[in-house]
Formats: sequence, structure tokens, C-alpha cells
Amino acid sequence: MVELPRRELAVPARKSLPVWSPIIVAGAVAVVVGVIEGLHGVRILLVAVGLVALVLAGVALWRPPTLVVESGGMSLRTPLGERWRVPWSECSAFRVWRRTTVVWASAAEAGRHPRSAAWWRKRADADNGLLAHFGALDAADLAALLDRYRLAAKP
Repeated sequence: MVELPRRELAVPARKSLPVWSPIIVAGAVAVVVGVIEGLHGVRILLVAVGLVALVLAGVALWRPPTLVVESGGMSLRTPLGERWRVPWSECSAFRVWRRTTVVWASAAEAGRHPRSAAWWRKRADADNGLLAHFGALDAADLAALLDRYRLAAKP
């Protein structure tokens, strides 16, 4: 078995900022409107919601989701902790679907999440999918990297 180094692929800021920009703008507007109109009644709630939106967007931009690729499998980590983990033994070959998404089949994942697997099976003939925006890699490069790790993990 070839031991490949652990890689952490984070979402680059240029990909993450457009997703969070509307939330940043809405949060800032809510805070400004609440403060200008005076902090009383419902305005306090408006300011609180605006501040929560700004804090969440700031954390998401400061510590973006990270795809961790290691010898045992891959996992998605967010500021709130690990969201999911998939061992290489449960993955089939990775391929590109619609130029931006990496998909693969996994009977174990289909068993754990039958609804999402049915959705992926219907659209992409796969059980799982992952938008390829980690580490500024395009879908073909990410699929190739994941396949390299999957093949290296085979006994």
C-alpha cells in the first residue's frame, strides 16, 4: 500500500465570498436599520438577527469548510465539526458530473442516506456527490486526486 500524505483542501475565499455576500449585506442592513431607528421593541430583535448573520458569515469566511483527504478516507470538516466521513473501501471510482460535481457510488452511504442516494441515482447515476470547489481544484482534478487516494488505499 502506498502511503499518500494527508491533504486539507479548503474552499478558497473567492468561491466562498459570493455565497456569503447576500447574508453579509442583509445582516449589515438589519443592524444599521435597527440602530438608526432606535433600539427598542422589535428593532432589538432585528439588530440581534443581523449580528448573528454577520458572525456566522465571518466564521464561514475565516474558517471555510475543508475537505480532508487522507490514507483512510475523506471527510468534510466545518467550523461546527466534522460533517461526514467516508472510507475509501466504501467508494467506487470518482467521476465528473455536469462539469462542477464529483460523484461516486457507495452502497454503504446509500444504506445510511437512502433519500439522498435516490436523488443522486436519479440524476447522476451515483450515490453521492460533492461540489468541486475545494482547494481551487476543478471537478476533473478533484476526481483524479480522490481516485489516486482510493487506489493507493487498496490492499
